[in-house]
Amino acid sequence: MIYMNTSYKKSNFGSAFLFLSKEKKEALSVIYAFCRIVDDIVDEQHPNAQDELDFWKKELDSVFSAATPQTKLGKDLQKQVPLFNLTKKNFLLLIEGMEMDLHQRSYKTFDELKEYFYRVAGVVGLMCCEVFGAKGDDARNYAITLGNAVQMTNIIRDIYEDAEIGRIYIPSEDLQKFDITPKDIKNKCMARLAPLLKMEGEKAKQLFKTAKESFPSEYKSALKPAVIMGAVYEAILDKIAAKKYKFNKKVRLSKLKKISVLLKALIK
Repeated sequence: MIYMNTSYKKSNFGSAFLFLSKEKKEALSVIYAFCRIVDDIVDEQHPNAQDELDFWKKELDSVFSAATPQTKLGKDLQKQVPLFNLTKKNFLLLIEGMEMDLHQRSYKTFDELKEYFYRVAGVVGLMCCEVFGAKGDDARNYAITLGNAVQMTNIIRDIYEDAEIGRIYIPSEDLQKFDITPKDIKNKCMARLAPLLKMEGEKAKQLFKTAKESFPSEYKSALKPAVIMGAVYEAILDKIAAKKYKFNKKVRLSKLKKISVLLKALIK
């Protein structure tokens, strides 16, 4: 039942979940597949994207009830719900985040952007915490803060790809501060954008620092996958910073670097 034939293994999640039990891998692979399918609906600009998202909302009604879901993914997810006490609200909030991508193309402030972060990253962290067995406010706050850090890194890394489909995630107040226009981003004016991206990178770095400081030590073993994932994304951010925030294609880690990051995270 593990959806390993998706991009799961190739993603930055693959290395993070390498050492989990078979049962937890199965649960997370199904959750990952759900996240991937609703994200692709929007990212691939499906012509009936809202209708497809509405379908998955209804499918979740079946998943979290005694009804029979229509899809194989829905049926597989339904099996995981009682095993890990998964919360329906988190999946619905994720779809809300996808709807924000569909209908909202920019954000005025960082606080406004964090509302988006919570829906597309924070709730995914909370889903993972349910599978990891990490409970309580400390685990919740850690997952949300780390999710914010990861998503901020994604925004910096994917800034040019997102601009091509009309999405500018960097808050407009920050763009105005550096006199940057959406056209500058679309045209990849790297020298002009570098100071802005450096500021956003410093925000992400602070979020990683805050997440580490708020780490709930009682869940050191259970949350090891989250620590690994955070370390991978922070390494991506560091690589972008090493380029002085001047890059024109997606920054990735080499396999050797990923292994190095993984080993360092494991021995902490």
